[in-house]
Amino acid sequence: MNGYMNSGIRVSYPRTKYTRLNNTIKDKIGKIIFNYMNQAADSYLNNFTYTLDISYEDYSYENIESFVFFVSSSTGGAHPDNTIFTINYDSSIDKIITIDDLVRKNNNILAVLSRESYNILSMNKNITDKQMFIEGLRPTTENFSNIVFTPIGIKIYFPQYQIAPYSAGSFQVLVNYKNI
Repeated sequence: MNGYMNSGIRVSYPRTKYTRLNNTIKDKIGKIIFNYMNQAADSYLNNFTYTLDISYEDYSYENIESFVFFVSSSTGGAHPDNTIFTINYDSSIDKIITIDDLVRKNNNILAVLSRESYNILSMNKNITDKQMFIEGLRPTTENFSNIVFTPIGIKIYFPQYQIAPYSAGSFQVLVNYKNI
């Protein structure tokens, strides 16, 4: 019996003209698929259908190509595991850009992103756990690792459980470049 009968995978990801960027995306997606396949291998033992869905959105700003990936994996839990990750590539220097790179250029950027995110999200009625909210917006690289560069500003993605309970969903904030 095929161990993957009760599973489904739908993956969408970009192919760009940049080898380093393509390899980074392919490696990250490959690891997610590999981990999912290991979990789904025993799906035939129960009647639960395992699923993996990966989609993305893309953004550009000057020489930076940005991608946000949305991963939803259902492997038998109470609800799907939804995660978000981003990849940013600066074609002018052939380098993957992370929040750590921004901090090296501007050691105040985390405080700015934290403050701006707080100001934008503080009135959101879906955010009910103030301690979780404050902790998820602390100015750390971990809290602000999911960023993309848009034509208007830096968009920050907060996955489920980072600033609010699962039921509230994920959140995103756009911080205008002029405020950074």
